Amino acid sequence: MKKGIQSKISENRKYKNKAVKKSKYWVAIILTFVMMLMLIITFRVFMETFIQYVFSDRLEEEIKEAESMGTEYEILGKDGLAVYDNDYFILDSEGTTIASRGKNTCNMKKKGKWTNMVSDKEVHIVYADFTNKNVVPKGDSLNVGFWEIFDSTMDLNVSDWNTEQYFDSPLWIQIPVKDGEERLIVKAPMRIYLSSLLMMIAVILTTGLMFFVIFVIMIVFCINNMLSYRRLSDLFFTNVVTGGKNHNWFIVNGSRIIKKHSSDKRNFAYLSIDVVKYSSFCLCHSVAEGEEILRSVFTALLKKKTGGELCVLNNSSDFAMMLRYNSEEEIRERIEKILNAASAATGHYKMVFHIGVYFDAAKKNENGKYRRRKDDDFEALFNNAAMSCHTIADKPVSAIAYYDDDLAEENRWENLVFEAQQEALDKEEFLVYYQPKYDPNTNKLRGAEALIRWQSPKYGFLTPGKFIPIFEKNGFITKIDRYMLEHVAKDQKRWLDEGRECVPVSVNVSRVHFAEKDLADQIRDIVGSAGTPRELIEIELTESAFFDDKRELLSIIKQLKDYGFMVSMDDFGSGYSSLNSLKDMPLDVLKLDAEFFRGENEGDRGRIIVAETIRMARSLHMLTVAEGVEEKNQVDFLAEQHCDMIQGFYFARPMPSYDYENKMSMKGDVQAD
Repeated sequence: MKKGIQSKISENRKYKNKAVKKSKYWVAIILTFVMMLMLIITFRVFMETFIQYVFSDRLEEEIKEAESMGTEYEILGKDGLAVYDNDYFILDSEGTTIASRGKNTCNMKKKGKWTNMVSDKEVHIVYADFTNKNVVPKGDSLNVGFWEIFDSTMDLNVSDWNTEQYFDSPLWIQIPVKDGEERLIVKAPMRIYLSSLLMMIAVILTTGLMFFVIFVIMIVFCINNMLSYRRLSDLFFTNVVTGGKNHNWFIVNGSRIIKKHSSDKRNFAYLSIDVVKYSSFCLCHSVAEGEEILRSVFTALLKKKTGGELCVLNNSSDFAMMLRYNSEEEIRERIEKILNAASAATGHYKMVFHIGVYFDAAKKNENGKYRRRKDDDFEALFNNAAMSCHTIADKPVSAIAYYDDDLAEENRWENLVFEAQQEALDKEEFLVYYQPKYDPNTNKLRGAEALIRWQSPKYGFLTPGKFIPIFEKNGFITKIDRYMLEHVAKDQKRWLDEGRECVPVSVNVSRVHFAEKDLADQIRDIVGSAGTPRELIEIELTESAFFDDKRELLSIIKQLKDYGFMVSMDDFGSGYSSLNSLKDMPLDVLKLDAEFFRGENEGDRGRIIVAETIRMARSLHMLTVAEGVEEKNQVDFLAEQHCDMIQGFYFARPMPSYDYENKMSMKGDVQAD
């Protein structure tokens, strides 16, 4: 299902915040340490393999000598062993010693199998020596390594220090003889020369140094990553004006807090604090003074929060807070104090603050347990506070607005409209209504304004006030304007083809469109595709559009006039720049705001303003249209002032196209009601 425009903005911001979450940071650290551990294990295995390889070379030599002794024994008996220097003993099948030479230090309990490296089928039994406590066979494998050699009882046979020195680390090797009936067990001194030992030490030190350098590089890399993340995090989450945290940090940590307390009794209050007319203050004074004010207010707000609560400068001139509370009465008093503290922080400058508040109270479900907050959207909750703040945007004094059911319903309706708008456009649920404009002197039809209505199968018949402000907010108004222009152009062409005498119809174009530099070309092409004469289409601009880029607006108006369209200003008199706009803009029609004919404006002062405005417009060769006229005395007055057209309930209400057709005559002399 589609979500509201605010939800899409929220999702986009969450995607950006996700890029700096700490989970990735810890994963990087863990992976680095895993790699370092693997490096250490690899170094250990390499060293053991290398030493074992060097050691096995010596052991193979001793095994070969023992095998030679076994061969001599089988041929010559004991006499064949006389030529060898090794100690030995011979056991019969019962384990009884039948011959020996030298001291028997063989530990028969500590043994292992040794497979000849040349022929992996030949297996010999190797026993440990009593005097060598660390050379211990384990299970079916022989555990002999560099460290065991050094820890062993070793005999230094040469007194001088030179590379021909050697170390003896004895083992006993068992050789089967006499078809296995007897066993010859020979002492193998495992002689290792100092030259070989020095070579092993050199290899070990070189390899160790290499692994150590790699280890240090990885440590430095890990630390650098940690520092880089910290700097990135600080930059991403820091507000450059206050030096405190920013909106991104507020959203990330606020979300973490409500998910951490996903099911408890905690109540949270969200505050959106707006510094009213901050931009005007900076224009009157300076940006530096404005930022100093923001820093002072931020410091004051920080003093009003407690542990576990959040406070940031949210955007350019509004603050965000997340507070905890026990009772609504307590938090309301506290918010009043926050407002007073913010006002006091501006010093001798008198500034206005608006605070929007949303209460997120703990609630119980049908089982009597407190609801879980793990699926709550923190940013959506805070937006409720911001929305309530917008409701008091026009107040000239400091004020507090609390989110209520009416705002909740308004928010819900905005989302419903957003979800339904495109489908409604595709199915042409939007209807064009026409409100005629009459000459007050002749009561003849002089023009009409195209107005929109929404005939929704789901929500019924909707007037513009229910959906146009929402379209203007979410940008859908641009599609609606094109839709209206297309349908009006088609209606005008159809009426011409039917022989009706058509009058110009004005179509509203939102100020949002004026960001499009090819707007005039778009309007020309839409009307041209319907085959409608351009003089029958009047482009109506609201006065607020003239507050934007006047140079761009003037360019578009001139283009429209060059293409043959009439251009009018709607709601003249509702703003503060009307006269200046008339001076610069070559408009064709001036529409007087309906408020001129209501309430206090009906008096003499209002009549004078209307009369002079009509006179001024005539002097500028502009047509005038009075909107919202409902009384005959108003019609008579406007006729006296030579107002060109009147649009209002006195003559006709907005009506469907088929009713408007009945107001048109084949000769154009339709009379007003």
